[in-house]
Amino acid sequence: MSALYFENIRIGEFMYPIRNLLDLTDRYVILLEIPSTVDFPDNIFCYSKKGEKLWQIEKKEMPHKFSTYYSLAYTSGSLLVYSNSIERIVDLNTGKIIKTDFIK
Repeated sequence: MSALYFENIRIGEFMYPIRNLLDLTDRYVILLEIPSTVDFPDNIFCYSKKGEKLWQIEKKEMPHKFSTYYSLAYTSGSLLVYSNSIERIVDLNTGKIIKTDFIK
């Protein structure tokens, strides 16, 4: 288990270690490190700095087996998440996937 705190406020407790954390102005975007033996593809969460869970990334049905997200970034006002040679743009307010692109 791992936990995240901000100014003595417990933001969240997670079953798996935190792999990556984006510290934005009013929120955290958290990417969990999921063991390869576990089926948990929706491993990105967003919490306010007051400890409120804002969203978990949208579930995405895929024609092939989808493992987990392995990286995320915030650039030019967009939240980017990565998995299996796919880059997705995610709405920072809802966790909904806005756009999907294949990358090399």
